[in-house]
Order: sequence, then structure tokens, then C-alpha cells
Amino acid sequence: MNGLRQRIVVAVMAAFDQYQQALLTGMRAVFDGHDIAVLAHADDSDGAEIPRSLIRIMDLPSACGVIATSTNSGERDRLVREACARRGLPLVHIGQDVPGHACVRADNRQAMVELMRLVLDDCGARTPVLARGHAHQQDHLLREEVFRAEIARRGLAIDEELIIAGGISHTLTRQAMRSLLASRRDFDAVICMNDAGAVGAIDALAEAGLNVPKDVIVTGFDNYPTGAISWPSVTTVDQQLEGQGATAATAVLDALAGTARRDRMLATCRLLPRDSTAIGLAVDAGVPQTAEHIARVARAHVMGRAEQLWTAVALKRCQTIEEVCQALPQGFAGLEISRAFLVIYEGTLEGATVQEEAGPDAARVVLDYRDEAVHPVPDATFPADRILPDHCSAELHRGFLGIKELAGSTRPLGYLVFEQRPGGVPIVERLVAGISRAVDVIFSTSELVARSATLEHVVVRRTQELAREVDARHGIEQELRAANTELERSVLRDDLTGVSNRVALRQYLAEHWSNHVASQASIAVVIIDIDCFKAYNDRYGHLRGDEALRTVASCLLRTVRHGNDLVCRFGGEEFLVVLPFSDLRAALTVARRFSRLLRQAAIQHAGSPIIPVVTVSIGVVAVIPDAGTTPEALISAADEALYRAKNTGRNQIVTGRLGPVR
Repeated sequence: MNGLRQRIVVAVMAAFDQYQQALLTGMRAVFDGHDIAVLAHADDSDGAEIPRSLIRIMDLPSACGVIATSTNSGERDRLVREACARRGLPLVHIGQDVPGHACVRADNRQAMVELMRLVLDDCGARTPVLARGHAHQQDHLLREEVFRAEIARRGLAIDEELIIAGGISHTLTRQAMRSLLASRRDFDAVICMNDAGAVGAIDALAEAGLNVPKDVIVTGFDNYPTGAISWPSVTTVDQQLEGQGATAATAVLDALAGTARRDRMLATCRLLPRDSTAIGLAVDAGVPQTAEHIARVARAHVMGRAEQLWTAVALKRCQTIEEVCQALPQGFAGLEISRAFLVIYEGTLEGATVQEEAGPDAARVVLDYRDEAVHPVPDATFPADRILPDHCSAELHRGFLGIKELAGSTRPLGYLVFEQRPGGVPIVERLVAGISRAVDVIFSTSELVARSATLEHVVVRRTQELAREVDARHGIEQELRAANTELERSVLRDDLTGVSNRVALRQYLAEHWSNHVASQASIAVVIIDIDCFKAYNDRYGHLRGDEALRTVASCLLRTVRHGNDLVCRFGGEEFLVVLPFSDLRAALTVARRFSRLLRQAAIQHAGSPIIPVVTVSIGVVAVIPDAGTTPEALISAADEALYRAKNTGRNQIVTGRLGPVR
């Protein structure tokens, strides 16, 4: 670990993703050579105010400069500039043009002109879609400006219906593309503001039966590793992010030496044509597009996501803060986290709502992880404006640390101070979200228990008072009913898969059976058993087994089409679907649709004697019930059909019969 450093540069980020990770790598390379620590703060909320935790970092006596990227709010960007000016901190911007300030930017105009030349001239596109970025982000606005100018320069018309609000999110871009594809398909290219959006667009096009690049070409931006290893690989632009981070760090050093720059420093971008535009790989693609490299990057991402999933599952099971602190270190090594300090606001620990304008005054370190070991933490609070207590405050001056706030549903909970080794898969955002949910649930549950006890006491006391207090009592009783309804709903759900459980099945059949007897309408049951599931658990472990169960449940939920159909987990690896007002033909259609979706999911099962993916055996029965027929008999008949499916080779659908069917 690096020695103690006297000065700290604060990096203001919107997130700790691949984009910011590359910038930070470039900054660290420069500052490491000048014994300056980097303290990076990320906040992805849309609020205009500066987070209190960022103010506290900027107020540290050792803070000597600030490097700021664009946040999710233009007003917040302005407030950060004003806060630096009041404190006399030299400020360098990345990705922004601010008059009178040192600004480091990629030459987006040059990059976008080259990208449009590739799309319009080399690929011959004539009706491109633009997935817009953030409305306040200068780079995104410039890219749209060039997009429009290059189309107009070639005498083509701009179709405003093909300008969609994709943002820079895989999910949002995919949703926007789905909406567009529902109304029209007369476009031949999709230009996205980053690679995550491009992958989302490719997914939406594939869902609609369109081939990339044969039917539609797609481009991204930023040269994320996920774009390089997707299929097809995404044509993108490398903004030389590490170089931008290094340039910004050098500008801070110049300011500290008294030679501050107040101009714009442009980084030349590189166009990287790949398979999504049907153009061969660029000679100088920044990273080698070899099978070995792609496999290595993919493995790193898979392992990182697997560790993240393991940690998320472990956090979900935690019922106390102590259990959270025990679960986290087990995943830190796989997530490439070398240091971590979990800090909880004292008001939160006491169950109080921390919403004061100035923020909480006291905090407590509940986890101290350093040198791959958990260190004891004192049972004491410290002033929150110190970031870390005295016994570990020197960690702020050792190399690099990031800070990410824990956000509860109604209050700030604390923050995670961490160091992730360079090159690690950027998973901190999801990790912090998982920690936030776990901590919020723990405290909310504790508060609900206390509140429930209080409410019960109030109800008992109010019932003995005069009639003038009836209105107040009625309100409290409504709260209790709502709480009981929520509890009852949770009792009817299977915790692992999220579908209904057997309790819900019994209630459902009790409610619907008499209607079918009275109306003489057919009701069908489809029962599913995962083939060789014990062998799957033995080979891959129970965590992978749980994930397989969730995938099967997801496929079933996507299979049913009517609001009154019921999907439930019937046993360990058995699921059951009840289809009211459905005959045998409709039930077989559902069973086949589910089988098709499961084949598409292609869950690997190398230990299966059938085929090397997870398969299922299915029994199907439909009946027009009468007064002498019971739901149990219907399920038993379906189970017998399932038994025949399993004993005649598995991976098949077998029908059964109980009484007259249509």
C-alpha cells in the first residue's frame, strides 16, 4: 500500500461505472507520482443540491483541488463550481465546456463526424435512429448537433419520430426501441450515445426479428468492454478516457504550481468499426479483438457478476447490521475491493429519520476491511464531517478511495468508503444498492415492529375512550389492516422464485372451483418437474440451482397470458400452472410455449443424461368439474401424467384425463 500523502484531490462523479473508472485510472497514474491521494465521490441522484457528504469531503483540510465530471443535474454542476470558488480549490472539468475554467474533453465533433461518415457513406444508411443522451450533458448535445448537421449536409431529411429518448442506459434504450418498433421499422441504423445503450438497442432489434447488421446497423460510444464482447460486437468511439483523466490531473498539478490553465484541452478520439456495422475490425482498435482477449474480458465480467450475485443473495438474507458486516467481506476479494469502510449515520442506528438540512452530525464505522482482513471497530461515534474516525482517518491519504452514499427509501443511511483495484469489473453501483436495500430493510423492519406494538397499544386504549375519538381510531385500524394485508400477501409468495406458493394455490382453487362446477367450464392444470435437478445441484451448487429455479419461474410467468392464470411453486423443483376456463388444447399451447422459452434460456446442465441444458417433464390435464370432482383429483391426474413423462424418457409433455374434457 502507498505511504501517507499530505494532499487530497477530490473527484466528483455521477457514478462508478466503466466511464468513470477509466478516468480515475488516468488520474491515479499521475497523482501517484506526486504523492497526492484521490478521493472520488459519486452520486447518481437527479436532485439539484450538492450531497452533504461531498461538501464534507471538499471541506477536509487536506483537500487541494477538484476534478469534476458532469453529474445528472446541470444545476448541481453549477453549485459544485461555486463551492470550489468559495473554498479557493482549483477546479478542472471533464466532459464540460465552462468559460474561464480548465476543461478536458474528447473531441466529440471530430469523433461524431467520423462516425456519421461510416454510417452514412461507408454503410449507406439513409434513415438513422438517434437514441438521445442526457439533456444537460454537453457531449451528448454536441453529438446530436453533428448527427443533424451530417444528415442535412448529405441532403437527407431528418425524421423527428426517429429521435428517441434512450439516455445512456441499456434498459431505457431497449424500452425506447421497443416502443419505436411497435409503430414502424423503416429505419436502417441506430446511433446510441454509449455502448450500453447500443447493446440495449441490439437486444430490442433481435426481439423484433431484425438482424444486426444485415437489417439495421448499430453504433455506440465510449468503448466499454461490454460492447467489445457482445454479439455482434459494437462499433464505437474510444474517447481516450485514461488520457483525459491524466490530462485533468496534470492541469490540477499546474494550478497547484501557480500556472493554472483556463482553456479547453481536447483529446482526439478513435473510431473503432466492429461487427455491428458490418465493417471489419479496425487495425488499431485500442484492444485486440482476439478470441483469447474476448474470452478473458468475458470471464472477468462473468466472475465479477457471479461474485456480485453471491453478495446480493447473502445481503438479502441478512437480518441485522452485524450479519451485513459478516457477509460483505466474503465477496470483497472476488469484487477486487482491497479496502472498505461501511459507515452508518448514528440517527439511523437509533431508528430515527435523518432528514435535517445540515445532515446527520454523528456516524459510526460498523465495518473496517483492510489488507484482506476485518479489523475491530470501536463502539463509538465520530463527527460525520471527518468522513472516517481517528483510528482509520489516515486511510483517506493512501492512494485512492471512493465514496458512495447509502440511500434509503426515505432517508440517507450512511456511506461506503472503498478502494477497488484498477481493472476490476465496475460493480460498486450495484453493490452499494444492495447494501442500501439490506440496511433499509433492517431498520425499517425494526421500526415496523416497534410501530406495530405501539399501534396495538393505541388501538386497545382508544377502544376504551369516548366516541369523540372514533375517527382517530379508525385511521389507526386502517394502518393495521394495510400491514396485515401486506403480511398476508408475503405469506402467499414463494421467497425464492417470487411466484405463488401452495398456500396461494389452495386459496385460489377454493375460490375458483365452485364457479367452474356451476358454469360447467373447463379448467386445466399443467405440472412441471425439472429433469435431473439433484444432479444439477450436485454439479453446480445450490446458488446456481436457485438461479435455475428463478429462470424456470420467469419463463412460466412469461408463458401465461391471462390475468387469472396462476403460476406457483408446487415443490422443490416442481411448478404448477392453473388455467381457469381453459381446455386441453389451450393447456397444451401453454406447455409448449413454456418449453420453447426454456429452450431459449439454455440453462447449462452438463450432468444431464438427456441434453446438456436444463429440461423439464410436463403433465397436462383438463376437466369440466362436477359436484363429485375435487381439485385434488385434478392435480393427482396431472401428477400421474407427469410421472409417465418422467418414466418414458423425460423432456416431454404427456396428457392425462379425469372425467369429461373438451
